[in-house]
Amino acid sequence: MKRSLYIPFFSVLILVLACIPSDNDPVNKLIASLHKWVETNPQEKVYLHTDKPYYAVGDTIWFKAYVTMGSRHKPSTHSGILYVDLINERDSIQKTLKFQLTKGTSAGDLILADDFKEGNYRLRAYTQWMRNSDKDYFFDHTFMIGDPFVNNTDAKSNSKIVKKETKEKVSKKAILKGELSDSDVQFFPESGGLINGITSKVAFKAIGINGAGISIKGKIKDNEGKEIAGFSSLYAGMGAFDLKPESGKSYVAEIVYPDGSEKRIMLPKVSDDGYVVSINQGNKDSLSVSIKASSGVYQRAKTVALIVQSSGEIIYSSPIKMSKPITSIRLAKGSFPTGIAQFTLFNNEGQPLNERIAFVRSRDLMQLKLKTEKTSYNTKENVWIEMESKDPSGKFVAGNFSVTVINEGKVPFDETSESTILSNLLLSSDLKGYIEKPNHYFIDESEETSRALDNLMLTQGYRRFVWNNLGQDFTPVYKTEKSGIEISGRVVTLGNKPLVNAKVNLLSLNGGIMEDTRTNTDGRFKFDDLMFKDGFKFVVQAKTHDNRKNVEIVLDSAQVQGITTNKNLPDASNGTSTDIKVYLENSRNQDQALPKFGRLSRVQRLREVKIIAKKRESEKFAPQGMMQIPEGHADQTFFLEKPEVCANLGVCLQGRLHGVFFGKVGIVNNYPLSRPDPINLSGLMQIILNGRKIEDPIEIAGIFDSNEIDPMDIVKIEVVRSNLALMGLLGRASILIYTKKAPLRNKKYTPNIVNFSAKGFDKGREFYEPRYENGDKNNRIPDFRSTIYWNPAVKTNNDGKAYFDFYNASEPGVYKIVVEGINAAGELGRLVYRYKVEE
Repeated sequence: MKRSLYIPFFSVLILVLACIPSDNDPVNKLIASLHKWVETNPQEKVYLHTDKPYYAVGDTIWFKAYVTMGSRHKPSTHSGILYVDLINERDSIQKTLKFQLTKGTSAGDLILADDFKEGNYRLRAYTQWMRNSDKDYFFDHTFMIGDPFVNNTDAKSNSKIVKKETKEKVSKKAILKGELSDSDVQFFPESGGLINGITSKVAFKAIGINGAGISIKGKIKDNEGKEIAGFSSLYAGMGAFDLKPESGKSYVAEIVYPDGSEKRIMLPKVSDDGYVVSINQGNKDSLSVSIKASSGVYQRAKTVALIVQSSGEIIYSSPIKMSKPITSIRLAKGSFPTGIAQFTLFNNEGQPLNERIAFVRSRDLMQLKLKTEKTSYNTKENVWIEMESKDPSGKFVAGNFSVTVINEGKVPFDETSESTILSNLLLSSDLKGYIEKPNHYFIDESEETSRALDNLMLTQGYRRFVWNNLGQDFTPVYKTEKSGIEISGRVVTLGNKPLVNAKVNLLSLNGGIMEDTRTNTDGRFKFDDLMFKDGFKFVVQAKTHDNRKNVEIVLDSAQVQGITTNKNLPDASNGTSTDIKVYLENSRNQDQALPKFGRLSRVQRLREVKIIAKKRESEKFAPQGMMQIPEGHADQTFFLEKPEVCANLGVCLQGRLHGVFFGKVGIVNNYPLSRPDPINLSGLMQIILNGRKIEDPIEIAGIFDSNEIDPMDIVKIEVVRSNLALMGLLGRASILIYTKKAPLRNKKYTPNIVNFSAKGFDKGREFYEPRYENGDKNNRIPDFRSTIYWNPAVKTNNDGKAYFDFYNASEPGVYKIVVEGINAAGELGRLVYRYKVEE
């Protein structure tokens, strides 16, 4: 479909200015730096649409990933691979998935098996390229996984299901009376500071000790005790009031908390000279930017510059001569993409003076519509849906969507707390820090919601980049991953010198992969654009150009993303909310009812069995030498959770052993080092394999760099680094490795061969949905589905049409359909549709 191209006047002006040579113009220098930053550092965003807001043990998390790029959120073609981590509340990565991206989208699932523990979990998603920016901009969503059988009694078997408590529980402390005065209250003058004689808006934010906003009210008084203004929170502890400071006066806020306690906080110091940048969005189609100057500034008729940008896209820029108290500029909202815009005032040397951010709503979202044959259906009845998608101008447009259907009676949830494609890609992905209930700002566009959203802009702050840093060269640490997987490394002599033109072969029998290549002048080799599923095992073998084997292969370590701080920790639930209780009760009823109809429950739980005897722990291990320690006396006992994905042991243990880090020592790339070590100040740890000291550097390199010991054969690893008695016995701080019964310790070391498993692509499964055809809807077997339907691949054609159907479950209620998606132009869409299901 052809589209008309509209270029706003200001954009034409910017293009004309850009063509005029003016190397000394600071505004043009800033614009050129911003353009370069956008070109060299394109900003990707990720959003995961999930089928439900929370889950129970035994459920499957179904999700679709959307990866966009730039201010207009076009589907990203920059990255071809997406990573999804499931992180538990002990800040340990429980599962990592890797997906191929097709036109910026992918779909997958996570099975919550019965070994999952109840608690708060995080879904984190990112591309390798996104790791070059602040990790705060990853997709990071906190949600609850409940266990229906924790501290509950199975009525049928009368056997109590007992679950061991963990000591690493996340604190979910509620605010108690008397603690409110310990809350954090801050005041934020609009665009930077308070200026004498200029009326400006002052926003405030009150945060409780649990990280969530608290409601406050109070008065502003001057240093003479005169009341100047009153204030009260509007939403999530945030609010704003107008203040016109007077010369020679200071101001204090007298705060009253909900429990009646009080607190006094001084407002920021007032300046005599300066500027204030104000934004007014009262008009539906335009906004007004007001630049207010103190008398000492405008009487000198100084020239400043205003630059308005949104995610690197310049909306407006112009020099302004301040010869009067207020200069106003009106901008059409249609020239902005929906989202956060940054309004920055610069002096004539290009230094930022003031900054104001605002959320601008432009009419650039898709218009979605669902049609059903009726508004009320029976249980197990077929529901046929016709979907329609239009662009913002009302023209039919093709789009790519995901659809979930749930029974709201079984999965109740506060709509303001939902994670949506709009609240994530337009708001959360551009702001650092915690945002309380971000979807609140997208449920409606009332005046009160707009004021609440502006308070968030005044208090949270946009920091995708800092103007003063734009001129610096950007060198990415993590390169872009395209569609295939890369395996690379070096071939060196046994003296650690690069080997040129060496022959390198890559083989995977279960993956059907056979590749060969030669090393370059730096001894490096690379196999790229590989396509294989997760779990495949590989062998890399190297020889000299004349087929000698006295060489060593050093594989590049996998670029594993470590744990990042959970900025959404206040969203952590203690499992006592009504919503999750209702859901878990339904899950419990489902598991108890299915066996009555000859069906297995989703999670098989056995009655408690007391074990009288157990196998001796030592029988699991290979024969041990003299260097042993008593059971349970190590500082840490570590078990490899996912040994099959270890590129090498050193990489897998990095960051996992307390007080131990891995660095290059001689020919060993991943040598374990202890800091501090009171006996051995060098930090070099003693390596003990099955009770035998390992002192040969080549053998140590084989263990930690080249998987000479298959990580799957390691039973456990013990660390001794603080027990002085044991350190004296062993010689110094030590790592003890115990393997399964096998002749591994006698295995010949072959440095020219490396066996390893590389993380391959995960493939999403197809969502199962029953089909009640040919009268089968009268089947007596109950259908307790909480997710009625999930489809991550609904695509409307060029006529904006798509069709899909599903069958209702056997329980009545209000069923909720949520559609989210994107089109080729980057226009986002979201629609919620409800219908009734009756007995």
